[in-house]
Amino acid sequence: MTTETTAGNAPPRAVAPRLRPGATKPRGGTSRDAHADIVDSAVLIYFFLCCELLADERHLAHQLGTPGPVITALLGELDPAKSRSGYAYDTMELRMLIAARLRQDLRLDHAAVTRALSQHLTGRLSVLDRRLETITDFFERPPLHSTVLRIIQFGPKSAADALPTEFWTRKLPVTEATLEDWRSRAHRIAEAAHAHDGLRSFAQIESALKHFEERVEPFVEDIDRQEEHWRER
Repeated sequence: MTTETTAGNAPPRAVAPRLRPGATKPRGGTSRDAHADIVDSAVLIYFFLCCELLADERHLAHQLGTPGPVITALLGELDPAKSRSGYAYDTMELRMLIAARLRQDLRLDHAAVTRALSQHLTGRLSVLDRRLETITDFFERPPLHSTVLRIIQFGPKSAADALPTEFWTRKLPVTEATLEDWRSRAHRIAEAAHAHDGLRSFAQIESALKHFEERVEPFVEDIDRQEEHWRER
């Protein structure tokens, strides 16, 4: 793409990247594995949260008669009817037993959950790193990493628009130091002693990460469209 630069490492006037033949690098490799890790860990996290909600639900207790075969098979030896006479079930006790059995079967102890939380964030950050690299490589004269972060967060929406007046002076919400801090904190979540501690740390990172991912996505989509355009020529 043709660029207009100012002194130093100025970004292209046309901020939206334009594909030039031979400018791209393959974007396969480990990305598929990373996406699998992200999805697998997300399933475990959501399932753990569902079990927590089931166990902590508050309502009036009700008595059930003979349980259905699904519940009986699920509870196995945890079936309260096997430890006392009669077949009346307290629904509050029953939901706690079901949640405990599901966590047991999937081995969702505190260590497993904190590992999943860490793995999920680490996987998303790895994908983000590759996307930032893809955006950088799309420029005819690849800018500094810090400049790419500035373009993503403060650049104009259209390549035809000029850079905002305060483009170079505004404070970046997400910097290279921010990304490194997210990586470090994401790794440390796996060391949390309790799943709830891990969830609190996870939420602090994930909210800001999600917002930044949403800023990066339009650039990647534009690159994909231009790649497709060149393939069809």
